[in-house]
Amino acid sequence: MSRRHDLERRRRGLADIRGIMNSMKTLAYMETRKLAHFLDTQRAVVRSMEEVAADLLGFHPELLPPVTGGLHVNVLIGTERGFCGDMNHRLLARLAESAGPGTAPGSPLIAVGRKLHGLLAQGPHRPVRIDGASVAEDVPDLLSRIVAEVRTLQEQHGDLVVTCLYQDPGGELLSRRVLPPFQAVETSHPAFAHPPLLNLPPADFLAELAEHYLF
Repeated sequence: MSRRHDLERRRRGLADIRGIMNSMKTLAYMETRKLAHFLDTQRAVVRSMEEVAADLLGFHPELLPPVTGGLHVNVLIGTERGFCGDMNHRLLARLAESAGPGTAPGSPLIAVGRKLHGLLAQGPHRPVRIDGASVAEDVPDLLSRIVAEVRTLQEQHGDLVVTCLYQDPGGELLSRRVLPPFQAVETSHPAFAHPPLLNLPPADFLAELAEHYLF
C-alpha cells in the first residue's frame, strides 16, 4: 500500500510539472509573437532611417564617419534567465576567437543578461553589466540603458567603434558593427536630383539620426 501511495504521489507531482511546463510554453509562445511584431516594426524603422541617411549622404558624403579609429567596444546580448542552451558559452567563445583591439581584456565590454554575467565573472573582462529583458515590454527600457552606457563611453573616450554580438532567431551567432553608423548604405547614386531640405545643418541632422539609429 505504501508503495502505491508513493507512486500515486509521484504521478501527481509529474502531472503538476507537466502543467507548469505547458503554462511556460504558452507564455513563451505569447512572448515570441510579441517579439516578432516588435522586431518587424524595428526593422521597418531601421530601413527608413537608412534610406534617409543614404539620401543625405548622397549629397554630403564627407559627413560619413571613418570606419577605423576610436575605442573598440563590444556589446554581448546574452540570456537573462537561461533556457537557451549553450548560447552564452558560444557568445564568449566567439568573443575569444575574434581578433583585434576590441577583444583586449582592457577594452570596454557591455554584457546584457544575468546568466551571461555569471560566466564573465570567471574571465579577464570587467564588463558593464545590464540586466536583460524578461518580457517584450522590457525591451525599450533595455535599449535605452545600452544607449546610455554607450553615450557615457563616448563622453569619456571620444569616438567609438561599437560591435554587437548576438544570436538571431534562427540560432546563428551574428556580429554587427553599429557605430560608426550607416557604413553599409549606398551613397554613390542619390535617389533624388536635389538634396533634402533640412531645418538643421547636415552634420547636426546626421548626428541626431545616428543616435536614434543606434537605439
